[in-house]
Amino acid sequence: MEKVNGERPLKATRLKFFEDLIRAKTFADPTWSQGLCKADGKTYRLDGQHTSTQLVATPPDLFPANRNVQICTYEFDDFETDAANLFNKFDNPHSTRTNQEMGNFYKSPYDELDDIEAPMAMRILNGIYEYETTKGKGGNLLPPRVRGLYWGQAEYRMFSIWLDELFKSDGLRLDWLNTKSGIVAEMVNDWKLSPQHALVFWLYVMRENHPDVDHITRQLGEDFKKWRAKPERHSQNQFRTRASRAWVRYQKEVAPVEPQLVA
Repeated sequence: MEKVNGERPLKATRLKFFEDLIRAKTFADPTWSQGLCKADGKTYRLDGQHTSTQLVATPPDLFPANRNVQICTYEFDDFETDAANLFNKFDNPHSTRTNQEMGNFYKSPYDELDDIEAPMAMRILNGIYEYETTKGKGGNLLPPRVRGLYWGQAEYRMFSIWLDELFKSDGLRLDWLNTKSGIVAEMVNDWKLSPQHALVFWLYVMRENHPDVDHITRQLGEDFKKWRAKPERHSQNQFRTRASRAWVRYQKEVAPVEPQLVA
């Protein structure tokens, strides 16, 4: 198809994205769009630049077999009056599915995750990703767009339900902690070690209600509030490290004791 003057430049990252799909055999049937200009009688490409370019560059042995292309054809009067409005129809940022929306979509096969709202779902996935980064070469590091694939693991679905219920508990004063992926990563670790102890520990932290005002959970909450108020930025690793130290101390404190539900 003939290109339109002013068409966006090819992006290497987008071409690589489609190349990876082709190599993984997950490249779906594309939809391309063209526009017939009634003023000059020519047909111009409106959408499909990157997929068509990458397909042309794909070696024959990797070329996706049994694929069809749907081509939609539009008409416009001329470039001066209405071409821009038609061109703006394609890949408009307001129409693009966000990573959060994609993460929410990945929940659909799992009925047990229905009650987790989209923003919380994305925070959970980002925390799981942060946790996976600590595994070194064994970590399953999924990009933001497809992090919902973590829910293919039953263990992570169980954790997600646990965490969602934790943050729906009454009396939370530090419920913003779920916006810190480093903290959620530590919650993954704590839950894996002891879901019951982790529940009590994090409820004490977020409710700020341990009877001992000098307790480690009170100290942790105070530290996080100070970090949030300070202009200097703390990394997610710093958030996790601080939480991990408090958790280790708490585990030593309660190890011989059966956990009790916080009132």
